[in-house]
Amino acid sequence: MTVKFKKWGNSVGLLLPKSIIDKYQIDLDKEYDVVENKNGFTIKEKKIETTLDELLQGMSRNNRHEETIKNKTIITSFQTKK
Repeated sequence: MTVKFKKWGNSVGLLLPKSIIDKYQIDLDKEYDVVENKNGFTIKEKKIETTLDELLQGMSRNNRHEETIKNKTIITSFQTKK
């Protein structure tokens, strides 16, 4: 498959056919990393870095789970909303 590079201001853009966009479910609202390797480069979806505050958002004493240690195994029990 042939693709084109096009000048875009002081940068260069890579034009991908719609079939590639659809096949790899490329989301135009997401960011992607360009990773260099010995054969050129790979484009990968950027990992979302979530802060501890974001992970704990919405957690309260009423909806957290309890952990119990039995025979050196951690057993987690989840509470569900009723």
